[in-house]
Amino acid sequence: MYRKILYISPQGRSIEFGPCGIYRLRSIDTSGLGTTSDTVRALNTHGTAAGEILYNQRTIPCRLALVGTDSGRHSMVRLREAWQTVLRVMAPHVTATLQVWDGSDTPYTIRCRPLEVPTLTRKLGAWYNFDVELIADDPFWREVIPEEQTWTGDPIRIYNEQPMEMPFTATVTGPVDSVEITCGGQRLFVNQSIPEGQTLIIDTDRRRVTLDGAYAGHKLSVDSDYFRLPTGENTLEVTCTQPVTFRFIRLYLGV
Repeated sequence: MYRKILYISPQGRSIEFGPCGIYRLRSIDTSGLGTTSDTVRALNTHGTAAGEILYNQRTIPCRLALVGTDSGRHSMVRLREAWQTVLRVMAPHVTATLQVWDGSDTPYTIRCRPLEVPTLTRKLGAWYNFDVELIADDPFWREVIPEEQTWTGDPIRIYNEQPMEMPFTATVTGPVDSVEITCGGQRLFVNQSIPEGQTLIIDTDRRRVTLDGAYAGHKLSVDSDYFRLPTGENTLEVTCTQPVTFRFIRLYLGV
């Protein structure tokens, strides 16, 4: 049972739905997810074998409510104000960020968008219910606060218990001449220098490199790969003259 959710628009506006207040959370389904599987049939053989499993878009049904109150009394004015806020923040087909909290203090997050403008249904007085279906093209939940480790010389070891490959970010501040990260034969190599005081971030989740916030994909060698970490034990080897901070982004099928 989720106690609250936070919906954040691309402009930074947000609404928190919970068990009390104007914006109420009635229920949310964070688990449902469909899959498909490729099938492979070799020449001159009978039967098929399962290939790669593909995860579909995730649909997140949310049952919400608005309660218009002012100084403990029902208020249709407050209800209309709250409804306009919902329409501004939860605009249809605009991708935003959803965070959910269960009984712990650790939230999970996903990028999603509403399909359409919901319809308010009056329950009692200034209490109105509405339902929203959120669509997540990237169907995996992520931890809002990822696990962090800093490389200072020894290899980084991280265990991925999930069935999906785990992306990560690597952050280093110059001056450095180059940065090399390897794992199981895969390689990320920054073959251009990073000036003193500037910060380079390699993000294998979004498949991009930034230098002080600006795109810097040209600093990666052509044989580099935005690799992710497979299920099980992983060891990252690093070659660099400055500490490198890793943040490991675990992916979840459901939360």
